[in-house]
Amino acid sequence: MSVKHKVLKDFQLVTSDKKIITLKAKTIIEDFTYKSKGETVKVEKEIIDNNQDYFSFIDWKEELNTHLKLQKVAQPAIVTKKLVPFIETMFLNKTQEVVKEVVKEVVKEVKVENTSNEEVIKKELELDSKLRKVAVTEQYLEDQLKSLSDRQNELEIKEKSINDRESQLNSLQVELQERSDSLQFFKTSIDERSITLAEKEANLSNYIDRNILNDAMNNIRNQGFDVSLFENIIRGL
Repeated sequence: MSVKHKVLKDFQLVTSDKKIITLKAKTIIEDFTYKSKGETVKVEKEIIDNNQDYFSFIDWKEELNTHLKLQKVAQPAIVTKKLVPFIETMFLNKTQEVVKEVVKEVVKEVKVENTSNEEVIKKELELDSKLRKVAVTEQYLEDQLKSLSDRQNELEIKEKSINDRESQLNSLQVELQERSDSLQFFKTSIDERSITLAEKEANLSNYIDRNILNDAMNNIRNQGFDVSLFENIIRGL
């Protein structure tokens, strides 16, 4: 059933696009829509409700009475009184029952939808909680991984330092060994030279002693002495 209002007196309406339209008196606004000369204008419900001096709600009973008058039915008021109960019983009451049933169904659907929404919200909250826990765990693992990575870098630096020191020690050890070998060679050379010098000194000493003895023997021989005994002794030396 449509909602109708009657314009009681001219009303200046400002539309959404800033146009001014005059709603003429005695015209009908049906379902908050004003029609005039092929022009259709939407009239907000608030405008009609807030300007009751300009607009009047048309009850279907009044409209029925007016229709009967236009149709020139005898005694329209009496006919209206007889038709109204019949219409209310046959149509309006049933309509109200239908509306009630529809409302019940809508309420059930809303409850089901609310229940579904509550379940969805509950699941979303659970998922959010799980996601937060996962995020915390991920952050913890990332921190641990970073800590392990830093520790690994420190150990690699220390290992490199130890390797460098070990290399230096190996180089020193090689150098010491080379110097030790060189010193040993030098000592051996000195020892060999000492032996050679000792031998040369001994030979030289023997050579000098023999020459001295030979010279002495010659001097004695030249003086006419017999030196054969001394010669035998020298030969035995």
